[in-house]
Amino acid sequence: KNKKIFINNLALNNKKEVKKLYIAHYKNRTLHFLSSFDKNYIINTIKITYSNVYKKINIIKKKVNCKKFDTIVIKYPPDFIKIDTEGHDYNILLGMKKTIKKHKPVFLIEYNLTIFDKICKYLKFYKPYIYDFKNDKFLNVSVKNKSKISRTSKQNLLTNRNVFFIPNSRKFIKRT
Repeated sequence: KNKKIFINNLALNNKKEVKKLYIAHYKNRTLHFLSSFDKNYIINTIKITYSNVYKKINIIKKKVNCKKFDTIVIKYPPDFIKIDTEGHDYNILLGMKKTIKKHKPVFLIEYNLTIFDKICKYLKFYKPYIYDFKNDKFLNVSVKNKSKISRTSKQNLLTNRNVFFIPNSRKFIKRT
């Protein structure tokens, strides 16, 4: 109902192209949260998250059209963008170069060990934060607290997986 929120059904990338999207299925049902352009990423996630049934999960592939975020006509400048694309987040950011420079939106991006440092380097005028629910405050992401966001084993499934990237020019949160 909010006219400033819009939804586009499309795949984002750093360039316009057709890509293979790998989609996990279990008992003929799509596991909608387990789709990625990286087949190995999906396989590893399934093994960690569903170790007891991962051999029963099938992966199908589907061709999808991708485009850059910067090519989308938007009515309102983006202020907040959530990216959770199972390992493809960095490529999406590359396709948002003009948007980032012009609008400096806040990002909420799912933590991914393999691309996190690249994202931090690309968003060099941003600071990464995690939200500490227990103490109700934002914490700078550092080497010391990086383990709080890394999901690298079955024993660490409930970690905080989302990282806020806040432009240095924003002054609305207390920096810790």
